[in-house]
Amino acid sequence: MDSLDPIEAPPRFPPELERPIFTLAAEHCPETLPALLLVARRACEWLEPLRYSTLRIKGKVSPKFLSLLRLKGPSFLAAHVSCTILDVESKEGLEILAQCVGAVEVVLQDGTQKIFSKLAQYSRLRKLSLDVPPSELFTYCLNTLNMVLPTLTHLEFNGFLVPSAQILARYCPSLSHLMIYFSGFPIEKLLDILNLPQIRLVILLLQPLRKSDPGPGIFKHDKLITINLNITPEQRYLRRDWVTEMPDRIDYWERAEQMLQSRVAQSNVNKA
Repeated sequence: MDSLDPIEAPPRFPPELERPIFTLAAEHCPETLPALLLVARRACEWLEPLRYSTLRIKGKVSPKFLSLLRLKGPSFLAAHVSCTILDVESKEGLEILAQCVGAVEVVLQDGTQKIFSKLAQYSRLRKLSLDVPPSELFTYCLNTLNMVLPTLTHLEFNGFLVPSAQILARYCPSLSHLMIYFSGFPIEKLLDILNLPQIRLVILLLQPLRKSDPGPGIFKHDKLITINLNITPEQRYLRRDWVTEMPDRIDYWERAEQMLQSRVAQSNVNKA
């Protein structure tokens, strides 16, 4: 082989410097990852796991993709998949979900007993987004995930069933960030949640579809961010797609934290 072949060319920088450069480039500009994988074999070894850091399972999984994941094996997926997104339950999807037990974030557009049973093995889970199931299935979810929920820090409910402060305190004692949709529930219920000592931030999504719905002006609290929305469930999925699939992924939790900090800073200026 030609000694000038870039695949075999020796590194120009020490590994402790070269590897972070490649990793930062891939993380900040994911669209460059396919090209970076071809730079050198060592770069491919460093960066290939990043291709699987966010794994989205859309309906029926193609046999080719399923074979690739099976070739990687459960230990690879458990070590390198940090976010799993499951659109609908399928036999293949459940198989994949059962192997990504090291993920710290899970986004569900479909919650079933089989899915919740798989999530019970996710000991590192910290962020969970799910469509709130019917009350009887919600109870099953709480009981099945009773070993996972205590370490959960971020929870997003895409539905109009809002858990009580008592349920959150009992099942999610580490929860600090919560996103819920306003559905006309009593304000006292929201205040009870905001007054939980572990809660740092609540994002309340308002859907003013009826004239009787209150505006955001009546919701004021140091831990609360209100966002006006007028979206259908289908548009809600599109919003989630936008958040999870943009090359420069926008962390709406981080954005909300910045909004709270700006509010506090402005309040301090006004008091001065």
